[in-house]
Amino acid sequence: DDGTVVYAGGIGIPARGFATTADVERWDPRTNDWTASAPLNVGRAGGASVATAGGVYLIGGSVDEDHPIASVELLR
Repeated sequence: DDGTVVYAGGIGIPARGFATTADVERWDPRTNDWTASAPLNVGRAGGASVATAGGVYLIGGSVDEDHPIASVELLR
């Protein structure tokens, strides 16, 4: 509702191959700043996010090139 963008997980340093990250950052359009949030429990890439009245959830993704992760995390 407020235009906030959340970036969670991803691939860290591509030169090292498929190296996932557990980083979570939030962009605030009012201040035009990114701030770090609590990291994910497990680094992952390619997950999907769903925003609800209860928060933003990160669903699935991959922990490496061959292994998907079947979990849901509430981003805080």
